[in-house]
Amino acid sequence: MGEFWRPKIWKMEVRTMWRSGKGFTLIELMVVIAIILILALIAVPAYRNMQIRAKKARAQEDLRNIATALEAFFVDWNQYPEQSTAGEMSDEVKAELTGGQEGSGASINTSSHTSATGETGPISYINSIPDDPFNPGHTYYYECDDGHSGPWYLWSVGPDGTSDDRGDDDIVRTNS
Repeated sequence: MGEFWRPKIWKMEVRTMWRSGKGFTLIELMVVIAIILILALIAVPAYRNMQIRAKKARAQEDLRNIATALEAFFVDWNQYPEQSTAGEMSDEVKAELTGGQEGSGASINTSSHTSATGETGPISYINSIPDDPFNPGHTYYYECDDGHSGPWYLWSVGPDGTSDDRGDDDIVRTNS
């Protein structure tokens, strides 16, 4: 009779020891990994959307500030900085708006000229021309049609990172 009970006790001890072990089963690990992957699949696109929304807000604010500088420049000089071909803001336009702090080239906004309001240059309308958040290392795009009289267009390349000449997902500001 003693031999009859030993295997049962031995089986119970092994079963109890296995269940109270310090490890996880493969199924438990797979469930935890699956939950983590599901959460990551939800979080990553949401994070990406938040980044795009933040860059759009920054671009809109930058364009508003540059537009304010362009209009203040027009009040003083009775013209807009000229850039007849669409493209990144030229060094001349940067020099005009920053009073020579950025950019280079010929500028009516110098100490040798007097503005329509009687100011003598250089006048800084904006401290610096920021880079496009969607195109790091590059400034916003600018175009002034009809010589110096406008209308002007400012735009960011937008989330796709390419300039579509003020189309598709480009973020555009204009005075027209």
